[in-house]
Amino acid sequence: MSHSQAENTPCHCRANLDSVVRHIRVNYPGYPLKNTGSKEFDLFLLKAREAADGTVLSKECQKVINSFLSWFADGHLGISYSGDVFKPKQVRTQNTPVWEGLTEEKAKRFIDSLPVKDSMTGIWEGYESFYKALICKSEDGKGYRAFLIETINHNWKPGEVKMEFFPDEKGKMICTFYASDHKPEHPKFVHRKNILEIKKTTVWNRIYPADENPESVEAYVSARYKWTQEFRPWNDDVFYVQLQNITAGVKPLIDSLVREYRKQILSTKILILDLRDNEGGDLTAFESFWPILLDSKAVIHGTTYLCTPFNVAAYSKQIESMKGQIDPEYLEMAREMAAHTGGTWTIPNDTLVPESKNSLPEKIILLVNGVCKSSTEDFILALKPGKRVIVAGERTGGVADFEETVDVNLPCSSLILYHPIGISNRLPLQPIDGTGIVPDIILHSRSKAWQPWVREVLKEIGSGNH
Repeated sequence: MSHSQAENTPCHCRANLDSVVRHIRVNYPGYPLKNTGSKEFDLFLLKAREAADGTVLSKECQKVINSFLSWFADGHLGISYSGDVFKPKQVRTQNTPVWEGLTEEKAKRFIDSLPVKDSMTGIWEGYESFYKALICKSEDGKGYRAFLIETINHNWKPGEVKMEFFPDEKGKMICTFYASDHKPEHPKFVHRKNILEIKKTTVWNRIYPADENPESVEAYVSARYKWTQEFRPWNDDVFYVQLQNITAGVKPLIDSLVREYRKQILSTKILILDLRDNEGGDLTAFESFWPILLDSKAVIHGTTYLCTPFNVAAYSKQIESMKGQIDPEYLEMAREMAAHTGGTWTIPNDTLVPESKNSLPEKIILLVNGVCKSSTEDFILALKPGKRVIVAGERTGGVADFEETVDVNLPCSSLILYHPIGISNRLPLQPIDGTGIVPDIILHSRSKAWQPWVREVLKEIGSGNH
């Protein structure tokens, strides 16, 4: 359904609103904690029902229900236009050869047996570690095919062709890249030495045969995708790191960059970790930073999940649809929740202990703003008690008390409700929803560029006040 169609679809908004109230009363763990037994709440709901009774269009109904849900001050709770986000893709039939029984050992033997090798032929690995493939010349010698050796994506099997490179009628080499559902796409690509970049998709690194002086795939990706992260010295005393994306797929790259710059960071007096505009994602993406940042014990608060039959079924469906693209740990979580259907299941707090005490950096500055939410706020909260840590910038978004959202279709087909199913073990003592984390140093820079923020915070800490 298009945006314009959704806006004009007749919608029984009162039925949608009543459905939302019934649903969250049972399945949203924050419902009993948000003063829903008060006369004020009853009056708030009554006004929302009056507004819903006079609403026909889906877009207006979305506004009415989201206005009602504002009572809960939870950024993980709301209404959006529907679309079966978690519907498994239909895998297409692919008319390409299949290399039955292909393994890494067989691939190496095949490469070693070739009388002549070129820089395209070899075993390649995607930097996200989702795929490993043998790229070799086609039987007619005109092009190349990438046969999968290993993959964690259940839509693919070893021996199938992930991508091809063949010349067009003008002799220009064209890439055919097969997406998750095996749909052929034709992205631009760049190949040099051990690096193969499929534009807007992924970057591959040739791991066999190894180059004598290979180009760093981490540095290559970082240089081209600076919206994701940036590692660079500001001067001899300051090292700057920007992390605006912590999705699970970015973790291997972040790990590699930390390994690459670790010595440089640990020889610098001040580390600035710029988290502005980072809306969260996967807390494990920060994993490689802990040994550098910790100077005392830090607590990562766990989560208690409300395992109603709906929540268990919705979460299991969601995880199954992303199987092969996420950490297998999430599959285990779905199984544990299912085993506790009708009750609750708790992931306990995790206490991180410093592996060793680093004398440097002397100061660790976390730059934050109102866009910082969810897992990013969990990261900030864990580090904030540290003696070396200074949180600077603007108050964070305050969306971290409830997590792991699922979707439910409303009676009107063009709208869905999304809501969290877990509650942080910080509650009820340390809530931050709707209030956020207050920085130690308030910065007033309105610039979107990072340099003015760095100058301002260095000026502040240089004043001797912190």
